[in-house]
Amino acid sequence: MNEAVKTNLVPMVAQEFAPQLRVRELEGQLEVGVKGDWTVHTIHLIENDLNGLLEVIKTKNIAPEDVSIHINHLNDLDSAGAYMLCEIIKAGQDDLVVNEETVFGEHPFARDFLKQMERFVEGGIEIPKPVDAVAK
Repeated sequence: MNEAVKTNLVPMVAQEFAPQLRVRELEGQLEVGVKGDWTVHTIHLIENDLNGLLEVIKTKNIAPEDVSIHINHLNDLDSAGAYMLCEIIKAGQDDLVVNEETVFGEHPFARDFLKQMERFVEGGIEIPKPVDAVAK
């Protein structure tokens, strides 16, 4: 296969696994339903929708406490997807708060994962320094 053909190949994602957003605005509050796989392999499929949503949040000056994520239909999640969800929750503001008021629904690990990401996004964790593996 020549190089030109290789660069045009895009992995196919079954519709039920493609990341999706459903946004409802009710009295100044945004409910964002997420569905599908939110991973490094799929997040590019929804990048334009995410940027559009973040622009709406910024333009309408919607506060982070007025944005909620619903995770009932979320399938797989990795750090790339969790970071994007945290960006929605953060709503372009300085603070990120992941709690029962910002994340609704049931998922085996998403809420805990987002809580861990909150610590990294806000700079609350020091990255460990490399350890010299050679004992002295």
